[in-house]
Amino acid sequence: MYGEVRDSGYLSRESMRLFLDLSGTRVREDQLGELQVSLARTLDNLKRIRDRNVPQSLEPAVIFRARR
Repeated sequence: MYGEVRDSGYLSRESMRLFLDLSGTRVREDQLGELQVSLARTLDNLKRIRDRNVPQSLEPAVIFRARR
């Protein structure tokens, strides 16, 4: 799906229906357009997060500790 958004700038209805069918999600026809835009925006945001260069010397903002 990311490749489709990258290449064409949007997500086709066919891809949306396939994604929804695989996830078991039911959406009304009138909601499909809004969902297409939202998912395309989310995929773009995920790409920008993954592409961000974070220096290895940067300390994490949160550290989790395991209790024993």
